[in-house]
Amino acid sequence: MVQLGLALPAPKCGHGGARKGAGRKRKVDGAKAPHVKREQFTGRLPVQVTLKMRPDVVNLRRDDVFEKVEAALRTGAARDDGKVCDFTVLGDHLHFIVDSVSNKALRRVASSVAIRIAKQINKLTGRKGRVFKDRYHARVLRSPSEVRNSRSYILNNFRKHLAQRLATERTQPQAEHICVTPKHLDIARQILAMPDWIDPYSSAGLRRKGIAWPTGSSWLLSEQAAALAERFAGRRRRAVRDQNDVDADAAMNGQVRHAVAPVRHAELHASIVEV
Repeated sequence: MVQLGLALPAPKCGHGGARKGAGRKRKVDGAKAPHVKREQFTGRLPVQVTLKMRPDVVNLRRDDVFEKVEAALRTGAARDDGKVCDFTVLGDHLHFIVDSVSNKALRRVASSVAIRIAKQINKLTGRKGRVFKDRYHARVLRSPSEVRNSRSYILNNFRKHLAQRLATERTQPQAEHICVTPKHLDIARQILAMPDWIDPYSSAGLRRKGIAWPTGSSWLLSEQAAALAERFAGRRRRAVRDQNDVDADAAMNGQVRHAVAPVRHAELHASIVEV
């Protein structure tokens, strides 16, 4: 007796196999942050976070837009598991330091800030869709010197971009992204000439106006850690200065030796000829 098989259709399965739309979705145009596992940490540590906007998003330093961004950052600064301690807002991106207790808390703070900013900007400008170009970039700060360097980088970031823009304006005056008037360039030169200038679109600018902003509870963000990092920086500056002096003396002695050597060679050649 032979059992007959039934010609049944192949089962439809929603998993596996080559199909349209399978796999990781492609990055947004211009995205550069690698989609790799973030650095893990335990305990309260400060983390530097960067969020970059899409090219079609309005300038973040516009007064009404900055008001919304500041409100979103202030909400993030009020959390217990992660506080936004320092920040600066540029035209197309923003930097801030989160005093976070874990990776999970950091993700919550960064996502909360990004969602609030995106919703407020879309509502204010009447646009829809994505606001940020890429996933947030995070760098864990594990020493007082790293915190000092990060704060200096964040709070002076606008001056850095100003210097780059002025350099481009001098070398490439026809560049498309140089769309500022001579008045703006004069103001930029005045800002770069003032070493104690504080960016008004930053946490330091708010504190200068008398507006309170949290500083974080991690020891790395304390005044003691800042003083320790400043002493280390002073030692490094002195060591570099001393090394530069040694190199300058060595270079000067080398030039003297190179200048004397041809004379001695000529004297030796003349004595050989006479013999």
